Amino acid sequence: MSDKKSAAKTELRKENRPAWLNIALALTLLPLASGILLIIAWAMDFSVIGPLESQAFFGLFLILISFTLSNLFQKKWGLFLGWLLLSAADVLLLNWVSLVVQIIAFGMLGAGLIILAVAFYRQLQANS
Repeated sequence: MSDKKSAAKTELRKENRPAWLNIALALTLLPLASGILLIIAWAMDFSVIGPLESQAFFGLFLILISFTLSNLFQKKWGLFLGWLLLSAADVLLLNWVSLVVQIIAFGMLGAGLIILAVAFYRQLQANS
């Protein structure tokens, strides 16, 4: 019985995606790798793009954008929305010091985390 479920899940995972989509998904790894390298450079006190603090935040932003685009191309709408809200909250928190904007950004951050948690939980339930 378990083997039949595994075979069915494997068949569902085999999607015929167009070549452009595979290329786009591969390209989403570029901001991920760039973000990781920026954060590593920040940790080693090596300035690549300006002040060290902004370098770490920009690296985080690149990682969030990578996750956002990857889920967009895979049509995982819940994960896409969650990562998009986290990315937008990151931009708002870093660019504006207004209390109202920061409250909105923290609300977006909380909503994004809840959406991601629900999406991951549903995916976990579907895979088990």
